[in-house]
Amino acid sequence: MSTHVSGQPIHISKNTHLAEPIQVILNSSAPLQVTLDEHAQATLVLNDSTHANSAQDLHNLIEVTLGEGADLDFLLIQRGETVKRSVTSRFALGRSSRLRALSFIQDGTLTKNEIHVDFKGEGAEASLKGLSVLEGVSEAYHKVTANHAAAHCQSVQFYKSIVGDRAKSGFESLVWVHPGAQKSDSRQLSRNLLLSDFATATAQPDLKILADDVSCAHGATVGQLDKDELFYLQSRGLSKDVARFVLTYGFAEEILEDIRDTGLKNTLEALVRAELASLLKVEI
Repeated sequence: MSTHVSGQPIHISKNTHLAEPIQVILNSSAPLQVTLDEHAQATLVLNDSTHANSAQDLHNLIEVTLGEGADLDFLLIQRGETVKRSVTSRFALGRSSRLRALSFIQDGTLTKNEIHVDFKGEGAEASLKGLSVLEGVSEAYHKVTANHAAAHCQSVQFYKSIVGDRAKSGFESLVWVHPGAQKSDSRQLSRNLLLSDFATATAQPDLKILADDVSCAHGATVGQLDKDELFYLQSRGLSKDVARFVLTYGFAEEILEDIRDTGLKNTLEALVRAELASLLKVEI
């Protein structure tokens, strides 16, 4: 895995397929430019390394351009208990390009993750996923804008939050289907699990459709663990705390299951398990 720091541009040449992920350390507010030429393929992992005792509120701008047929896996990890940070990621998708983006937020005084996807070429696809695991008085907000300006493009958004104590999460999304972007396909889904009576989650998916031959849908849920499912697991011999952990991790795992790089998937699953164990006060 090669390592870069924010501010150093990344350029993947035409037809190049990188076997190992590129890791980027976001240790300053310097913008990052990423370009994948035609039919290039890569995995990009961005780690927010803001120190927990940092007095500086950092904002990172990530600009990504995908050429025709390019393929990118994009993983953003934002962690830390007492930091304020925000990341804005802008993606320009060329014809028949593929983007799979996943954002993971763990705690933080105030974390904002904003994503803009511009479909500039026909047949482009974007899968946008997010997972927030929050405790204490942490706040985390996802904001997504998908601009369908070309025909036959697809965007799928699937965001989940697990919120405990007095933490807060928010999801705001706009899918904008421009005139002429016929056969656009868009899905927005936000699911939120509250583990405390004092936790808060909000979801606001929205559609702006200016074309007449499209398929678009959105939905949102906010709720707590299912009591019948808890009872069933306890009847099978699990303690109440372990049963809550199993159901909560199962809720989170759905976001992680499509990570294609096995090492990255295992790492992120371990992070989520550890955070949920802390949140639920259970040993695993």
